[in-house]
Amino acid sequence: MKKNVNFAKKLFINISILLLLQILVLGIKNSYCTGLYWQVASPNGNRFMTTPAVATIGSDTVVYSAVAKEFWGSSDCVLYAFTDAGSSASLRWSYNLSVNITYGNGAHISNIIVDNGVLYIGPGYTNSKGSIIAINADTGAKIWEQTANDYRSHYVSLESSTNTLFVVDGKYVRALDTANSGEQKWQTGPYGKNYILSISAVSNNTVYIGTDDFKVYAINASNGALKWSYTTGREVKSTPVRVGNLVYFGSNDGYVYCVLDNENSASLVWQYKTTDYAYVRATPEVTDGTVYIGSEYKYLYALDANTGSLKWKFKSGKHIQSRSYRC
Repeated sequence: MKKNVNFAKKLFINISILLLLQILVLGIKNSYCTGLYWQVASPNGNRFMTTPAVATIGSDTVVYSAVAKEFWGSSDCVLYAFTDAGSSASLRWSYNLSVNITYGNGAHISNIIVDNGVLYIGPGYTNSKGSIIAINADTGAKIWEQTANDYRSHYVSLESSTNTLFVVDGKYVRALDTANSGEQKWQTGPYGKNYILSISAVSNNTVYIGTDDFKVYAINASNGALKWSYTTGREVKSTPVRVGNLVYFGSNDGYVYCVLDNENSASLVWQYKTTDYAYVRATPEVTDGTVYIGSEYKYLYALDANTGSLKWKFKSGKHIQSRSYRC
């Protein structure tokens, strides 16, 4: 048991790093294994709002993250690229995302994807409804930009083999052609009461979304057709992860779910009730037969991927909303 608890602490350190990166600094690598390599304070003094993306550009390792203020009326939202020199990092370029916050309590900036030298990002909560932007990952030059139809939830997912960028645009999912200046291939929806909360990577020609109407939807990645939906007890902000034919996700009803994708329907394999039914908004990590997932009640859980039985849990000092990574 002691061994499991020690591993939980190590795994949680990685989670804490992601949270810290979003708030204070950029550039901690796998600290429990190798120590602190370097750290960079936000160049403009605002918070890092995205989990960093890392890419190899030529012979360089480049780290990307975006910062924003959390006050209405701010337009100070910037995407930064840092070149990793091993023991230090230098600013490579910056790109002004031009987000003027007019909704909620702060800016919303999507996840960052870097593929084949191109970075994709979708800043939102803007008075112009935001946009989806493709940027040269080496130089920071804009390649193309498509205006969003809604000011919320511009999460992105990429299938590079078909040159398709999947974008959450309010209550809709849009498929954009990355080889044709982001021109739209198809659009599907509406989904949810107000907006979509998460979107998965493409697996077996399917993209999965979580919504505020308590459901997970499976959508055909080729044409946008709805394959099935599965209803939970609350909102689904956790990003679904598919392994084989099984799809794992958390819900604000306090459960972790595993459902079987039957192509045109989904059936429950197991569900696990977390402590005090805490919101489960984190993205699960499924590795070597174990599901690692955090909850709002500060616990990190390790569950058997086939049965949902608890292997161990570890209580942290804060809420866990980010994805965990096993090293």
